[in-house]
Amino acid sequence: YPLRRQRQMCIRDRALAQLAETGFQVIFSTHSPLMLSRDNAPNTIRVRNDPALGVETKKPMKLAVSEALENAEHQSRTLFQLGNVADIYFSEIVVLCEGKTDRRLLPLAYEMIYGRAPELDHITFISLGSCADISKALPVLEAMGIKTRAVADLDFGYTHARSGGLLDKEGQDLTDVKVILAALLPVYGFTLHENGLPKNQGNGGWTAADVWSLVAQDKEGSAIARKTQVTLQAQGVWIWPDGCIEQVTGCVDKGEDAIFEQEEKLRNMSADDIDATMPIFKRCFEWILDWH
Repeated sequence: YPLRRQRQMCIRDRALAQLAETGFQVIFSTHSPLMLSRDNAPNTIRVRNDPALGVETKKPMKLAVSEALENAEHQSRTLFQLGNVADIYFSEIVVLCEGKTDRRLLPLAYEMIYGRAPELDHITFISLGSCADISKALPVLEAMGIKTRAVADLDFGYTHARSGGLLDKEGQDLTDVKVILAALLPVYGFTLHENGLPKNQGNGGWTAADVWSLVAQDKEGSAIARKTQVTLQAQGVWIWPDGCIEQVTGCVDKGEDAIFEQEEKLRNMSADDIDATMPIFKRCFEWILDWH
C-alpha cells in the first residue's frame, strides 16, 4: 500500500507540473513530503501559523540559496543536495550531519534517551555526505526560516570550519592544536600535511580520524578541542570533542557492520545506561533543543 500510494502521488505531481508548463497557474498545499521532489522542492514555499506572529511565509529554497551563496557552483551543489530532502519542509529543527553514521545513530540515541522518535518533536536529521558542505547548507536553511544545527567530527573545527568562514583561519586554537600534533608525532609516527594537520596514510596506517582522537585524549589537546567546540556551538555547529561519534560509543571500526553494531548496542541500553556511559549524547541533544 505505501508504495502504491507513493506512485500515485508521483503521477499526480508530474501531472500538475505538466499543467503548469502549459500555462496554467497551479497551486497546491500538502502536509506530505511525498509531494515534493528535487525538481519542485526549490520553488516550494513554507507557510506556517505561529500563535504569536500569525501566518508566516518563508523563502523558497532557490531564493535562499542564491542569497546565501555567491559561488554558482556551490549554489548548484547545495540546491541539488537539499532539494532531495523533502523532510526539511516539515520540521521545526533540522540537524545536519556530515555522514551516515551520525545520521543513523543520533535519531536512535534520541529515541532511547527521550522515549520518543525525534520526528514526534519535529526534528529531522540529514546526512550531507561531507562536512565541507555544512558551512554552505547552514545559511541556506536559516534564510528559509528553518532552525538548523549541525553535528561534525572534531577535525571539522580545524579544517572546513576555517575554509567555510565559521572560524578564524588564523585562530589561536588552530595554532595551539598544531603544536600538540607536532609533539605527538614522534611518539606515534603518524603523518602530517605541510599545513601541520593530520594526513591519511593509507594501507592500514594512521587515518586523520585516528590522529584527532589522540589529540582528544591528550590533556592539553582535550582542553583546546573543548575550547573550539564552545566557539563553534555559537555558530550552530556541535563537534565531538572526543574525535567522532565512534569514540562516544566505543566502536573502533567504521563502515556498515560497525554502524549496525553500534545501533544494536544502543537498542540494548536503557536511557539511564546511555546517560551514565555516554553522557555527551544528552548534552548534544540539550544543545540542539536549546533555542533562545
